[in-house]
Amino acid sequence: MINWLCSLVKKLVMTPVYMFWSYYKYYKKHNNYPAIIGIFILALAGLSSTLVLSGFALYYSVAFLISNPEWVLIGSAIYLLFSYGRSSSEKMQIEQKKQQLLTEQLSQSALEDNASKGYEAILTELFQVIREISAEYEVREPSIFSDIEMPIRKWEIMDGITYYYFKAVKKNTVLMSEDELLGLKNRLSFTLAHRLQSDVSKIKAECYKDSDGNFFDPIVVDSIKDMGNFLLILVVPTNASYAKKVMERRQKELRFSSSSNTSTLSTTWGEDS
Repeated sequence: MINWLCSLVKKLVMTPVYMFWSYYKYYKKHNNYPAIIGIFILALAGLSSTLVLSGFALYYSVAFLISNPEWVLIGSAIYLLFSYGRSSSEKMQIEQKKQQLLTEQLSQSALEDNASKGYEAILTELFQVIREISAEYEVREPSIFSDIEMPIRKWEIMDGITYYYFKAVKKNTVLMSEDELLGLKNRLSFTLAHRLQSDVSKIKAECYKDSDGNFFDPIVVDSIKDMGNFLLILVVPTNASYAKKVMERRQKELRFSSSSNTSTLSTTWGEDS
């Protein structure tokens, strides 16, 4: 409160000074000395008036507080309560940020640990799936696990989602179309899901169900990218973060599809007219 009052008084006092210097530079540039003298007189009068009014305000405020000391106690109590509340709020915010950071670090650590533990099992399942469908596509049948392993980055955790990176070596370097990649992705996803439900799979995982009742396969092929001589395959174990991302992606696709259909209908209607 005191700082605010001091800042207010300083602003009132310095306003005439700032005003004088801003106009002084302008009139000095044009050698208009009479105007400079006039602005100086106005600024001096404004400064004097401000100082006099501030002095009267200070005098009457002090006189009022001396004759009414209870207001000093009330003001002091309000100031102390306000300061205590602000200090407590700041400490609480700092503590909450520390707890949030600790939770995020623990969560990230748990995801890293789970990613490391789950890698070999998913590698085994995908290895068998690629061997099974390789004859249907321009993909070489892997003979050992390293044929589908990425040399450096084997997994990555982003936004609470674990992405496992695998590869499938192509029989040629001809780039596959988007439709071909989508068809391969769906085939891999279907075969992987079917294998996980069978007795041959070493992974025992149930379908994930989100809060809205939507079901997701426990492990899914998220995407496939054609890198020229091999296909980059991203595999994801489903969790709450990934399920939310999938639903947002589906809603975005639905909005785009709806917008495209509306645009096509409008165009057709215009042509018929």
